[in-house]
Amino acid sequence: MPKIKPKKNLKLKTEVTQKNSKPEKTQQIWFKAKQYGYGWYPATWQGWAVIAAYFIFNFSNYFLIKSQTKSESDLLVNFIFDMLLSTLLLVLVAMSRGEKASWRWGNKK
Repeated sequence: MPKIKPKKNLKLKTEVTQKNSKPEKTQQIWFKAKQYGYGWYPATWQGWAVIAAYFIFNFSNYFLIKSQTKSESDLLVNFIFDMLLSTLLLVLVAMSRGEKASWRWGNKK
């Protein structure tokens, strides 16, 4: 019965594929974690653009809904639903493009 020899090139092949693989790009942080409390603040122009788009959307949406409804209760119901959705989207963007958020009490010594 012939002996099966282990392949010596396996290690070499893995090294070559690791060398040829593209290095991962570091993701730029748009939002930094707050020093006190929980949450983020914009750190780059992209973060500020997201915040500006959030406010522009909510203000324009408020006036659009206000022009189409007759009562204040209809305005509040429709606007609050849209505002909650846009706020959820803002938080998801901050979570994906920001530092990990946790409750903070300033710099740890």
